[in-house]
Amino acid sequence: MKSKINLHYASLNCNSLVKTGSSSIQSSYIRHLRLQQFNILSLQETNTSDSNIPSIDMQLLQPLQSFWTKYCVDTDNIYASDRILLCKVSHPHGFYEPYYILNLYAPASSNVERRTFLDSLYSMLFQLSTTDTISFHRLLISGDFNYDYGRDILRNNRAYKTSTDWVSFLLELFYNCMSFNDLDSVSTFQRNISIRSVIDYIYAGSTLQHMITDVVPPII
Repeated sequence: MKSKINLHYASLNCNSLVKTGSSSIQSSYIRHLRLQQFNILSLQETNTSDSNIPSIDMQLLQPLQSFWTKYCVDTDNIYASDRILLCKVSHPHGFYEPYYILNLYAPASSNVERRTFLDSLYSMLFQLSTTDTISFHRLLISGDFNYDYGRDILRNNRAYKTSTDWVSFLLELFYNCMSFNDLDSVSTFQRNISIRSVIDYIYAGSTLQHMITDVVPPII
């Protein structure tokens, strides 16, 4: 069994993948993603439905395996809701030790809903860890958190924007992958020219952290 994983991973809020009025723009956008040859691509805010998933999935993205919800897409699902996909990634012949990916899209418009969502997610993960369903050391957490840790927590007293248990959980047990190349302050969201923030993250458990070889800047 290999101790290391060769993984080309990406997480992207694709901002209403199916809502563009131009099918050519949509096709070009998805084709560009496919040409990056990611091993695993986690998407948020897909706004998909049962009717349009087949065309996006098979004709454009052409993955070997996928799981979709209205807000998220990922692979090899353990637990799913509209805003969460928790996945176990394993090899059929045991060439590497299984690892886990949590893809999430937190509520954007309501601080109360966001706190409730993240509190529930925190509780769910700890419940799963007590039954050895998942290992935090081999867990990758990524997605659109819809709060800016540096702006809202470190520099301003805006803890109401998130769950304090969730923030402590990430700080104690996970590594912010964007820190690898000092990219953790680079904006991941922009509206107009003046509004920029860091609301999208990739966190790695301790085992996965030591396997990181490169991190590229986000594209907005």
